[in-house]
Amino acid sequence: DAIILATGSNPLGWKLAESLGHSIVPPVPSLFTFNTKNQNKEEGQVFHNLSGVSVQHARTTLRIKVEGKKKKKILSQEGPLLVTHHGISGPAVLRLSAFAAREFKDLNYRTEVQVHWSPDFGTAQEIE
Repeated sequence: DAIILATGSNPLGWKLAESLGHSIVPPVPSLFTFNTKNQNKEEGQVFHNLSGVSVQHARTTLRIKVEGKKKKKILSQEGPLLVTHHGISGPAVLRLSAFAAREFKDLNYRTEVQVHWSPDFGTAQEIE
């Protein structure tokens, strides 16, 4: 037998779970779009005048240096992607923000994310 305690983000639910002997992992924001700040505003910037452009299949990748290891931790998600007036959004971005929520928090939400606009065509080296 089991009981599922679905408390959402209500701290009262967390206190109830703790009173029943469960440990609580501090929550972090998840499911957010990526703000590219100044990369959209001025001519010559990466996303200037691209607001509203979407692709059906893109790959977003976060590479994180891990202390004591040579290889970086790689988190990647694929799906539709939308360029907005603030940055990028869509399922590929939202899924990456969800699955890498703790990593983004540890990086103070300031890091580089790689976007592969057409992963179906392979890598740049494979295309050449």
